[in-house]
Amino acid sequence: DDRALTPGDLLDSPLGSTVASVWSERAGTVRLAVRVSAPDVGHGISVGEVCTALGVERDGGMWHGAMVAATGIPVLAEALGEALVRDLSRLAGWAGSAVVVLVLMLAGGAGAALAVLAALAASILLLLAGMQIFNLAWNPMNVAAAPLLFGLSVDAAIFVVHALARQPRHRGGIIAALREAAVPAALSSGTTML
Repeated sequence: DDRALTPGDLLDSPLGSTVASVWSERAGTVRLAVRVSAPDVGHGISVGEVCTALGVERDGGMWHGAMVAATGIPVLAEALGEALVRDLSRLAGWAGSAVVVLVLMLAGGAGAALAVLAALAASILLLLAGMQIFNLAWNPMNVAAAPLLFGLSVDAAIFVVHALARQPRHRGGIIAALREAAVPAALSSGTTML
C-alpha cells in the first residue's frame, strides 16, 4: 500500500500505545510524535533502544510513510545528559590544567603541590571506581556533583598540607595537624554540600 498512514492505521501497530494525540497532516504526510514515557526507559534501557524496538529513528524519520519523531521528558533528559557529559569532557582538560597550575603556583612547594594533586587524583579515581562498581552512568546529577567533589578534595588536602607544614615531623605533630585541619575541612565541605 503506497498511501500515507493515518493515525487510525497506527492503533494496531507497535506504535499504537505510544503515539501522542498531537499530529498534523501536511502535503499528504502524517506527522506523529512518539511519546516516550518514564516507564519506557530506565533499568539500563535508553530512549534510543526504545525507538529501535519501535522501528523509528530517535532524531526523527519516516515510518511507513509517516514522519515520526520521539518526544517526552526522558528524550529531553537523555539529550541533556549527553550534552552535559560531552561539554564536561571538553572543559575538564582546561579546568584540570588550571587547577594544576594554580596548585603548583600557590601550594608552597613541590611536595605540598604533589600531595594536593594526589588527593585530587584519588577523588577522581574513587568516583570512577564507584560508578563502575555500582554500574552508574554519567547523568546530569553526577556531572554537576563531580566538580564539587573534586573541589572539596582539593580544599581538604590544602587544609591538611598547610597544617602539616606548621607541625613538627613526628607522630604527635601529624596527629595534631590532622586535628587542626579537621574542623575547617569539615566546615568547608559541609557548607558546600548545603
